[in-house]
Amino acid sequence: MHRMQPARFTAVPAAAVLVLMAAGPVPAPQNSVIPAAGAPKTSAEQLREQALDLAYNLDHDRAIELLRRAVAMAPDDPAPHRSLASVLWLNMLFRRGAVNVSWKPESGSEGCLSEERRLVDGVKKTALLVAGMAHQKHAEKFAEQQEVVAAISDIIMEAFAMESAVLRAEKMAARAGIEKAAFASQMARLLVHSRIVAVEHRARTALAALSTGDALRAQLIATQRLLERDPVDVIALRREIAKWVVSQGKYLV
Repeated sequence: MHRMQPARFTAVPAAAVLVLMAAGPVPAPQNSVIPAAGAPKTSAEQLREQALDLAYNLDHDRAIELLRRAVAMAPDDPAPHRSLASVLWLNMLFRRGAVNVSWKPESGSEGCLSEERRLVDGVKKTALLVAGMAHQKHAEKFAEQQEVVAAISDIIMEAFAMESAVLRAEKMAARAGIEKAAFASQMARLLVHSRIVAVEHRARTALAALSTGDALRAQLIATQRLLERDPVDVIALRREIAKWVVSQGKYLV
């Protein structure tokens, strides 16, 4: 199994700063339990595996606690050291320099497109994750990695398009009411849920070029958590939008 070597955190590039959002950790499942410090028959490898499970759910603080215990238990084993370095770096990626900005819906549009707003936030954080990894690995040669830069640019453009559509629909809902803004809301939902797949593909492609082993798995699962969603019937959305356009005789936004 390949594992990421310990690395010092460096600043993310300016392109990523433009898409920073508050990146609080996702709570771990309720059944994730840290064993007591003196619990018998718990090896350093078991602690490491439990810590990685917590890290995959972005519960970095508890994961770091377990990994420090694993390092103390097996100081000559490089695996806990490398996993600890990976989780410490991932924790800093989500915390260091993040802008604490929440996206507040327009007054009168509360409840409108709340899931889509959450997904747009997730796309922004995904761009930050990929950009941070790219800069961490390539530093001043970051700009030479054209394929990775293209993937990050695509994710940022998708975030911009999604956010623009959602904000426009929310403004319409705040001004004219949610019912009268139903058409704009449907279009925003269609855009977000049809393009989120492209964001996932671009992120996975770029991350696979930047990491391997435990680090890559952690980043992929972090991306999955950020973009997690229930399936949406985009075919039905397209039909509803087409029906509305035909009935009005023009394309309305």
